[in-house]
Amino acid sequence: MATVTRPSNALPNPGDDMLAEQVRDWFTNVLAFLEGTYIDEANVDTTGSDGIVGKSTAQTITGLKSLENAGAAGGGVRELLKIGIDPISGAAATGDGVRIKFYADDAGGSLGDRGYFDHILEVTTAGAVDSYYSFSTDVADTPTAGLTVGKVDTHLDIIGPSRTHTADASAYVAYFRAGGARTVPTGTAAVVATVRIDEPNITATGTVTEAVSVYIAAAPTEGAANYALHVASGAVLFAGTLEVTGALTFTGALSIDDTTDSTSGTTGSVHTDGGFGVVKNTYLGADLLLATGAVFNWAAGDVTFTHSAGKLTFGGDGAVEFDFANHEITNVDVNSGAVDGTTVGAASASTGAFTTLTASLATTLNGAVTIGDATGDALTFHPSAWTLTNAVTITGTWTDLGIVTTVDINGGTIDGTTVGASSATTGIFTTLAVSGTYLLPFLIGTRRLWEDATDDVFRVKTGSDPSSESDGNVLSEGELF
Repeated sequence: MATVTRPSNALPNPGDDMLAEQVRDWFTNVLAFLEGTYIDEANVDTTGSDGIVGKSTAQTITGLKSLENAGAAGGGVRELLKIGIDPISGAAATGDGVRIKFYADDAGGSLGDRGYFDHILEVTTAGAVDSYYSFSTDVADTPTAGLTVGKVDTHLDIIGPSRTHTADASAYVAYFRAGGARTVPTGTAAVVATVRIDEPNITATGTVTEAVSVYIAAAPTEGAANYALHVASGAVLFAGTLEVTGALTFTGALSIDDTTDSTSGTTGSVHTDGGFGVVKNTYLGADLLLATGAVFNWAAGDVTFTHSAGKLTFGGDGAVEFDFANHEITNVDVNSGAVDGTTVGAASASTGAFTTLTASLATTLNGAVTIGDATGDALTFHPSAWTLTNAVTITGTWTDLGIVTTVDINGGTIDGTTVGASSATTGIFTTLAVSGTYLLPFLIGTRRLWEDATDDVFRVKTGSDPSSESDGNVLSEGELF
């Protein structure tokens, strides 16, 4: 504390006479002190509760202090407080900075730091300095950085500290609240939002692999359900292209209002480079277009329906059956395969053309039936029994009927064949006409009978066929019977 030099003559006591020299000397010494002594920290009280605030002395100021710039209005932003660092030696380095500290007692009366507001140098290159702000709050009795602003690579960095949250309460690292009402006056506000995010302003002299306006690094894995983005309610509008490289799951209905028609695998309102799986019914309001070679496949190959040029082919892992369930099929052209176990023309008969017609059971042909339509057509029967009823008329020439038993021939002729050649029996004739020559003699037992037209006689020869018309004995002249 500074001391004023006192004159040799003391000041008079109250009621005493005052000498001019005394007054002069005391005022002279006071003036000399005031004019010759600095009122600095060394000469004032800086420690008392009502002491003076010193420039370089660490102090605790308990009174409220208001900093106010009273300059004329219109002067723009005024400097009110300067806080900085100026190292006494060397230059500031990366990581240097200044801190405003906040402290308080806890419930037990222990005083501790409760938060920091730091200004930190990130780049100290001369003429190109970068700095940022860091805000720290008390987390479990330790000030922990939770927000930085102004870093080179991440301008705004919100850092969620480790926390033990309130039971049964939702927890967030950041929460943007709508707060008070946003009143839109007369006119039209194009957009009213809680958060707006513009595209980044990028000058790419190098290569940017992926540029995005919002980037979500990953979804959590600890929840019963895990999402990278959750819209709790309301509609979601994507006015541009939506690209999904992972799985996309909808628990509600997916409605697409675009009306673009499809003509290929890359057109239409929906198209995919892969497969398309549907568990339940599918309704198509228009055509189903399939590419060349497309296959309908039921039950992993149990039944298949395959397309090729101008053709559809059924297939499968075994015998494949097409059951129309008594329904009608029209305008069908069957060019190969087999028609098994069914009646052809049961409800409405029509013509049929066959290269081979085989019947394995009793077969009925109704109406006028024509088998074969050209000279030389062959008809072969292999029945164990063949019954012709209702006065059936058979015309034309038949060759090699085989053995026919129990036949009743009531009309027509039997030409050029031997009756009873293997097993003879009786014959009853009204007229027995023999028109054979020696080349085709009439046989009775071992005897050959023929007409000798030259001599107008009947001849007979026993044992062997005649060698000429006159070979053999004359049986009679004229008629034999």
